[in-house]
Amino acid sequence: SLAHLLHFDMDDGLHLLQHSSRTKCPSIPQEHHMECGAGVKLCGVLTLETGQGSGHYHHGKPTVHGLWPQVAPYGNSECLSPQGDSANSQDVHSCYAPQGEEESESHQLSFQNHEWQKHGTCAGVANASDFFNKVCNLAQGPLR
Repeated sequence: SLAHLLHFDMDDGLHLLQHSSRTKCPSIPQEHHMECGAGVKLCGVLTLETGQGSGHYHHGKPTVHGLWPQVAPYGNSECLSPQGDSANSQDVHSCYAPQGEEESESHQLSFQNHEWQKHGTCAGVANASDFFNKVCNLAQGPLR
């Protein structure tokens, strides 16, 4: 995976703080966690896949995995619930679209909704569509 550290600012949107280009992520010991910084309520990691894994992690090119707010035990980010609807998305968003014959739209929608339920519901967004629009927009730069 490729990791990108993010700073969430509820008034000003999401900002990419650190970009490590196509290098393997270091293993971070569990006793370490992300400190959001003074006055920052929400911070997280944009996680990308190289595509070199096996099974569902094998892709023809790097792709987005998800955006993970660093709530306990991974960091001191607050979990900010959706401001609107917390229902799953009904559509596969562009950065989760199937890339090959091995990936079906139904699998990608299921994976996308897993990311929403596990991570998106703490990201302080309006709803699933808002979350995935932010994820896809953030991933565009690093995936170029």
